[in-house]
Amino acid sequence: MTTTSAILSAFVFTTSLAFAQEQAPPPPAFKQEPLYTLAVKDAAYLKDLLQKNAWMTEFEKTTMFRGLMHKAGPVVNSLARPEDAWQGRLLDFVYDSALKGRPMEIDYYSKRQMNPVTFRVRNLSKTEKTMIESMIKVFRNGENQKFLVEGSKAAGEVQVTPLRFYTEKVALQFGENCVTLGRDPELVAKSSTSCAEAPVLKEEGLLSVNMRDLMPSFRGLIDRFYNAGARLQIDLKWQKGESRFVAGDARVPVQNWGAFVSGTLPATWLKALPATSQLLITQFVPEPKSWTTQGIGDVLSQPPEQWKGQPTVPVTLVHLGMEQHPETKMWKPLSALIVPVKAKNNEALAGLSSLFSETNHYEVGFRRVCQNLIVFSPDPEAIRKIEDTCKGKGASFAQLPPEFLKNISGKSQSTILFANTSRFFGSLLDIGGKSREWNPAQMKQARTLLGGLPTYLFSGTEKQKELVLQGVSR
Repeated sequence: MTTTSAILSAFVFTTSLAFAQEQAPPPPAFKQEPLYTLAVKDAAYLKDLLQKNAWMTEFEKTTMFRGLMHKAGPVVNSLARPEDAWQGRLLDFVYDSALKGRPMEIDYYSKRQMNPVTFRVRNLSKTEKTMIESMIKVFRNGENQKFLVEGSKAAGEVQVTPLRFYTEKVALQFGENCVTLGRDPELVAKSSTSCAEAPVLKEEGLLSVNMRDLMPSFRGLIDRFYNAGARLQIDLKWQKGESRFVAGDARVPVQNWGAFVSGTLPATWLKALPATSQLLITQFVPEPKSWTTQGIGDVLSQPPEQWKGQPTVPVTLVHLGMEQHPETKMWKPLSALIVPVKAKNNEALAGLSSLFSETNHYEVGFRRVCQNLIVFSPDPEAIRKIEDTCKGKGASFAQLPPEFLKNISGKSQSTILFANTSRFFGSLLDIGGKSREWNPAQMKQARTLLGGLPTYLFSGTEKQKELVLQGVSR
């Protein structure tokens, strides 16, 4: 709850006493989870990434960076005046004050109006605690604020201290052995609930991604196989010479032991997927005995432990980018579902299409491509792109780098995740460029920088109640 809404709630409550006998219910606890959480063994890695990494140095000079950082900028940049000793970043101040040589975690939230970043450090020494207590006395900017937030176990009240460094307002939550810092006091309160459990780092860093919020169209698949709150955890290895992190392996906790079945990809799978695809997830599921609504329902209603030993098929959901409607000028995503089915199986066409026949929001088209694949999409353009790729009219996944093909071809696997970050952020740049007038030189500079972002491909199977994914990037 924000300060303004707290005041309004108090006003409504006190005035309503004259008209009602029952007390108003308490406000709901804030329970939004971070979209990303980055944990590092040493805060120096982040400082070097921001100050020494060549790509980041160039990126910070662009208009695109200023546009993307309009939310996080007040936190990461410009805390102090230039004539002061601090170097212009909240991260620098925190680093120089308490984090030098220490682990640190950063939470980034979505759907916030401003200031979506918080910092967290734990296991404070006696000297560091004394330093923070002194800082609170010097920079306190009013009484503590109380927030009701939902933690890992239950909702609870958290007190946050408002601070002011010259013209900048900062919120701080100081627990028994952990401090959380940021600009939004409610997010600081929420992030402080993570102090109780420290992340386990196998490498120099760990990136945790909230898959349900990052990819809403994947939620059904995620909820079926993974924990409702499961997060994709990517190990990050530090490359000192280039001052950057590179992705290693990844892991996802699973909800039901034995829920994942494995299989191999058909050869036509590589030939059907456009090389320009931006995001992709493939999940192997048991093959229905009949491709009818009843047959598909029978498979999905089975307990996961009964899936073992059955023939499997890969179901793929692919995001091809964004398309602007020529008349409405509205942007819409081009996504498609691809299922391999034996050629000439018309029962499959009828059965699978019936799954979408009851929707009242949009029509779903389908077509057989590459002989033994059926592609479904509410947008004909998505189907056309995949069909053209099958006919060799455009580059396909078959032209991926050798290390990518080696990671997924001819071996048994449960899940495949693919992300072309360069194309994904490039499409967002296209949308931004068409919604406002950007200098052509600035657009060119931004495109060049985005072209240097990596592409990731993860493939894996279930092990020890986790989906373990081996990563390849380029």
